Amino acid sequence: MSAGTDFIPLQLCVLTVSDTRTPANDSSGDYLVESLAAAGHVLHARALLPDDRYRLRAIVSQWIAEPAVDGILVTAYDIETAVEAGGGKL
Repeated sequence: MSAGTDFIPLQLCVLTVSDTRTPANDSSGDYLVESLAAAGHVLHARALLPDDRYRLRAIVSQWIAEPAVDGILVTAYDIETAVEAGGGKL
């Protein structure tokens, strides 16, 4: 950032993909939420979903359709499912 540029906080969503994690033990989701807040950004929404590509597509589609959302951070305990749900390949 240059000296003349003002910081603009982003509205971010955090998605954890896991069949085994719960809100009580989602340490990587917690890390992302804490880190974005520490950097001055705002948590817009958070979700923890199982490895189900249709549910993942639904929540990501909902978030990207919201004008206030600037980005989505994804953490996964089964990264292959998360990448495939987004249309990519490993």
